[in-house]
Amino acid sequence: MLEPELKHSVAPDKLAKIQAFFHKLILRKALSPAQEMRLPSLEVLLEQEDPTMTFQVPFGVFVYRFQRLSFPIAIDVEREEPVLLTRSYQSMGEGFERHWVVTPFGGP
Repeated sequence: MLEPELKHSVAPDKLAKIQAFFHKLILRKALSPAQEMRLPSLEVLLEQEDPTMTFQVPFGVFVYRFQRLSFPIAIDVEREEPVLLTRSYQSMGEGFERHWVVTPFGGP
């Protein structure tokens, strides 16, 4: 009864891989105080109708969303895979925006 209701499904091994690549992305792109922060768990996205969240870092923010995309693996054969669409906004100086796609097979 207390179990969360999942609105989306992602295989646990793929979720763990996406989360590991996402955490590496945050640590590589955010400023050094982010090294001390508790990084977000992606599991909570599976409980939301709209699987989008934000993660505040010093001088910026990451906005991330689960999406299922079709990938061609052979002629006339496609497979849907979960990906994490990610944007970051930095507010230092003039600020800028960057976009990434994090997959179970790797990240940026």
